[in-house]
Amino acid sequence: AALTAATHTLAREGFLLTRGHVLDSLAQATHVVFDKTGTLTEARLVLCQLEPLQGERAHALALISGLEAGSSHPIARAIRQVAEQEGVLPLLPDQPAELQAGGGVSATVQGRHYRFGHARYALGDHAATGEEALTLWLADDQRQPIARLVLADQIRPEAVPVVQALRERGLKTLLMSGDQSAVPQQVATQLGLDHWQAAMTPADKQAAIARLQDAGAVVVMIGDGVNDAPGLGQAHLGIAMGSGTDLAQTTADVVLLGDRLPALIPAFRVAERTAAIIRQNLRWALGYNLAILPPAALGYVPPWL
Repeated sequence: AALTAATHTLAREGFLLTRGHVLDSLAQATHVVFDKTGTLTEARLVLCQLEPLQGERAHALALISGLEAGSSHPIARAIRQVAEQEGVLPLLPDQPAELQAGGGVSATVQGRHYRFGHARYALGDHAATGEEALTLWLADDQRQPIARLVLADQIRPEAVPVVQALRERGLKTLLMSGDQSAVPQQVATQLGLDHWQAAMTPADKQAAIARLQDAGAVVVMIGDGVNDAPGLGQAHLGIAMGSGTDLAQTTADVVLLGDRLPALIPAFRVAERTAAIIRQNLRWALGYNLAILPPAALGYVPPWL
């Protein structure tokens, strides 16, 4: 009854439970790990700059929008929006593009291979990273840059009070992002997070969470993308944003309907209250059985009583 009441209460807040251990994990949680884009930020990316390094700008935009065709990622949406506004038709790949989660996409277009994504993915492991803003690169099969893109995003207004409330509850807050720019550090500083890491692959996130668990932490992770799925599955409790990818939602234990990040706060409170009520119920049941069953078994308490 306590679990049913708690589940119903949280569903009204937009905190949809999909597995049974959620409330128990919330009540015991010690660390909360956030993804950045689409979780702490609004994922309404805006293309601020597209600098062609080879050829014309329109050709580079056509290539990139073609590589990102069919993708639901915020970066892809931002690029397609600009291409539509400028009347640039996408150059579609000869075969479906290959995705490397946390890195980028690659495909052959008109017989030539292209890579689009973060610097290390597009230009190679020795590429310089750490730009002040989210920067992506289009490169050819020789890893030579063709175009440079700069995108911007906004922090969710509700993220600041949510992080503050979590820290007031004694929880450690961490940011794990695949972004290779300086933006993760800026976001972590602005929100007052306890720790941050950037340029992380999906495997890096999963390994980092596993290390926390080995040290005795009970980890809650919140994310929205394909690259968050391994971490969401590794954490004691995975929470996916409602606008996130299908893979993230399938892997997670909770879905935040309407991307209502503030629903985290009543969720922790309800989980603790539910745990207390369940312990109370167990004490009452144990006390009742100890008080009634022995004398009843010995015949001192008649069946009617």
